[in-house]
Amino acid sequence: GTQLDMLMSAHPETNGQTNRLNQGIKDYIFNLRQADQSNWVEHVDVLEFCYMATIHLATGFSPLNLSIGKEVLTPIALLYILY
Repeated sequence: GTQLDMLMSAHPETNGQTNRLNQGIKDYIFNLRQADQSNWVEHVDVLEFCYMATIHLATGFSPLNLSIGKEVLTPIALLYILY
């Protein structure tokens, strides 16, 4: 009852997960940009950490959790622990 759907790398929009991932990354970049829109590249490492530390609905885990086997403590999480 399953059907194999071959995807072409030139057409990532055919995959709903890829499309959602790309939109999420666009949202992250949009929120990082400044008024002059020239320094967003300086913040890509922060963007990557935020993405990797975010729990994803598809798995219920963050990519970092799946990679290293435990959740990382983010600055926000530390604030909740301390207060």
